[in-house]
Amino acid sequence: MSAMEPFDPNAYRKRVLAGVARRGGPDQSDAFELYDLPLDGAADLPDEAVAARIDEVWGFWQRQRDHPKYRALVAQLVAEHDRRSAALRTSADRRAEELRVRAARDERDAGRYAILDTAISRLVERHGGVPAEKVAGLEEIGALGGLTPAEVAARLRRHRVLREPPPPPRRHRRDSPRSAGRRSARCCASGATCATRACRRCSRCSGSP
Repeated sequence: MSAMEPFDPNAYRKRVLAGVARRGGPDQSDAFELYDLPLDGAADLPDEAVAARIDEVWGFWQRQRDHPKYRALVAQLVAEHDRRSAALRTSADRRAEELRVRAARDERDAGRYAILDTAISRLVERHGGVPAEKVAGLEEIGALGGLTPAEVAARLRRHRVLREPPPPPRRHRRDSPRSAGRRSARCCASGATCATRACRRCSRCSGSP
């Protein structure tokens, strides 16, 4: 049986209300998140404990109806309370809702992480990992999909983060005519044979009498 953590109003406001508002409202959430219930093993929780949690959340919404940031969201939650909580009242209902919500969350997360995953893949392909100095930029990209820095960090745990900047790509250096001339002079001084164009006038290197 899954354990249910005590209801923490402040943590709920920061985690649930802020997340739901950022994603666009209750339709981008689900009953388990809205009523602060664990998804795993929810069907095994006693119906009485779930009902008590639903009442706790409902009471919290009532106290937040004048909140300057969340009052519109809370008003919608209060108006839709009966419909949204109905799927959680019995063990059988929670089991069916769990399957539906799990599939919906997987689909939602795939869309939210799509842009971030593309950016990470490009960095890994280019550098063999994610350079540490690129993490801040990835957090900004993740925010476009409604991801928090913590969610971006969790995604980055799948990859190697490079703490030192990658070395710049090596360039093949081409000799300038001046450097070629200097090399010819050194060659003549050593008495070795030199086939460079700049040295052909040197009788000593060309082998001329």
